[in-house]
Amino acid sequence: MKRTRLTRLVPAALAALMLAGASCGQGRPGDTTREDDALVEETDALGHTLRLAAYPERVVSTAPSNTEIVLQLGGRDRLVGVTRFYGYPDLVKGIPRVGGYYDPSIETILALKPDLVLVARGISQEILTRMRAFDLPVFCLDTQNLDDLYRDIATIGRLLGTQEEAAALVEKLKAAIERVAAVTRPLAGPQRPRVFWLGQETPLQTAGPGNMIHTLFELAGGANVAADATQPWPPYSLETLLVKDPQVIIADPQMLPKGETASNDLLRRLRADPIWSKISAVKNGRVYLVRTDLIGQPTPRVVEGLNVLLQHFHPELVDHDDAPGD
Repeated sequence: MKRTRLTRLVPAALAALMLAGASCGQGRPGDTTREDDALVEETDALGHTLRLAAYPERVVSTAPSNTEIVLQLGGRDRLVGVTRFYGYPDLVKGIPRVGGYYDPSIETILALKPDLVLVARGISQEILTRMRAFDLPVFCLDTQNLDDLYRDIATIGRLLGTQEEAAALVEKLKAAIERVAAVTRPLAGPQRPRVFWLGQETPLQTAGPGNMIHTLFELAGGANVAADATQPWPPYSLETLLVKDPQVIIADPQMLPKGETASNDLLRRLRADPIWSKISAVKNGRVYLVRTDLIGQPTPRVVEGLNVLLQHFHPELVDHDDAPGD
């Protein structure tokens, strides 16, 4: 195959996009209220229709994926509450925390007086029922794959009145993803390394079809060894892993035990294990840490994650100067 060089879309590009969205006045039309009808009417992932008489100025987000989309649409000034599980705390510094992803504090949210509460499917049904009982303007998103991501960026754009910014963001994401796909699409089966996602060691768990990690593995020119799994996050056995013999292992840094902080720490431990040491990825030193919020969460940051995976799967296709680290 003819060698192709592809420059990664670096994180700075996404940061610049966020700043651009923040600097263009949110794209809100001058007339934001109507007495005779709702300005905004959207139906969420649970079939609930939300009607807003004005574009929201006080937004609470209980899911990191929703928080990321709001930020990249230039909506930081509207965020008055976020979940404590957001992976980039500096970007939401000073914004009150409303609790966890599954069990946010309704009392805290009520005190913030939001005019929009963005939640994600998976939130406690009891919490959701209580929110609606308090007449909180709740909107639920269910973002599982790239098509969902594009759709939900557009939906949040309509809710915030930032339709133009949302459309521009979707187009930039599609173009960036296609740049990688165009390079890896011609790769034949033997040219695609067998890849394993190490999300949890005990019990062993990986990523199967139906989640973002599997999709990005394929787009980055890899072959997921768990592609035949029947669920998105299947348990796995070491015996099966030995048979599949992955050539690359991508691990979640959050699952590392205390004292391990880098890929080399994990690699040394796996090489000392009588079973893991037999796997090609371990023998050849192709064990890498990649943040889950880059490849496991359906947010605009998947572009960065995709390019990181491309570097690990096919370093020969990426400019050396752009190579990412742990």
